[in-house]
Amino acid sequence: MPPFIENLCPDFLLFWEQACDKPLAEQKRLWQTLYEAPHRELFELYFTFFGARANLASALQRYDALVPTIRTVHPTVEQLIHTRGPRCGELFGVPEMDVAYVLLVGVFDSDSWSSTWRGRPTSFLAMEAAANTRLRDLEITIAHEAAHGYHKMCRPDYHTGMIVGGEVFAEGLAILTSTLLSPGAPEAAYLWPGGELTRHGQTCAEWVAACDQRLDLLCQSILQDLERSDPMCQSRYFHMHDQPQHPIPARAGYVVGYRMVQQLAKIFTVAEMARWPLARVNQELRAVFKG
Repeated sequence: MPPFIENLCPDFLLFWEQACDKPLAEQKRLWQTLYEAPHRELFELYFTFFGARANLASALQRYDALVPTIRTVHPTVEQLIHTRGPRCGELFGVPEMDVAYVLLVGVFDSDSWSSTWRGRPTSFLAMEAAANTRLRDLEITIAHEAAHGYHKMCRPDYHTGMIVGGEVFAEGLAILTSTLLSPGAPEAAYLWPGGELTRHGQTCAEWVAACDQRLDLLCQSILQDLERSDPMCQSRYFHMHDQPQHPIPARAGYVVGYRMVQQLAKIFTVAEMARWPLARVNQELRAVFKG
């Protein structure tokens, strides 16, 4: 079954043709009437979890430089999805799964994410993000986000909360999938897709090295927090923070997750691991952490 693609880029480009030379207040009005209103439910989801409406004004000042690239690239993105999506399904053992992708232009917050939209596991790509206009980076991102969708379909009860162990494993599995479907890139490109410099001025390779240097500490910390689900705890391992000397590097959960799943992949296939219930995931992670 071919993936379903909802591409909002043509609507965005039509909006910008009318709005590009207008005052800010008129641009905001045209955004609402020509772009957001026809996709109201989708933007309610976006502005609730993945983007801040307060950033629209600054985004409007940045679109003009990006529009030519968005116009050129978005049809190619659809072609990539049609080639990468089915291969991901084969890896997870569900080649006929009904999956969806949404291409949109947002306000320079999230680059990509996975969610459920209209009852389908759906991967979202924000085409204003520079990384999503570079096709090599985009191949990796599509594979990563598609893996989350297939994982949800293989184990629908798995993603019921942001439990630390579950998130570590899910991200590790998605990163492993991206290395299998789009091989040949530097390792840091899979661990921080599209990244260039971290907020603390590190290259992504330096960030990976910093995480690996503290891997024992990270494993001990995550092992203690494995079944916790409070947002602050989850954020400690998966979000950026403004403390460059913090013992837990920003977003280190991605590196730990990948290192753990690399070990598990020596024994189990992606399709097997994707079907584990959370209790089995935590059991396997404990064994690897302690080993």
